[in-house]
Amino acid sequence: MGERMKVYKLYFVLVSVVLAIPRVWAESPLGVSDFKARPLYRAIELTWKVEDPSSDYGAFTLSRSSNPDGPYQAIRTFEHDGKTASYKYIDMDFGFEALYYYKLTIERTGATFGPISARAYFSPPVTFQFSSVALKNKGKER
Repeated sequence: MGERMKVYKLYFVLVSVVLAIPRVWAESPLGVSDFKARPLYRAIELTWKVEDPSSDYGAFTLSRSSNPDGPYQAIRTFEHDGKTASYKYIDMDFGFEALYYYKLTIERTGATFGPISARAYFSPPVTFQFSSVALKNKGKER
């Protein structure tokens, strides 16, 4: 009786796995990769790629918060057209030198990516100018 019970249990496990495979494939969330935030001068550039551009993602919602635990406020929604493979958004509407956290949500599945963080810089980039006097005097001793 013990051996027969083991065989039934094994059969039940195998049937359960085989029946679950199509459901797992059908319910697996659509993927996003390379979700990144890059600080710029008075702005933050957000980029991401979809794993299968021809899939029906519906729309993406980009949300922002000043706290990694939220609450997050939606700042932009992007409709997916079935062709676009990568997205970019420049966020310029925020407080002076604040650190922000971003999340990306696929509306059709509810899958969320992030949070990622970035802080825009507000000091202009340093540029160097060499004067012609300095170049002429190079190598001359005083």
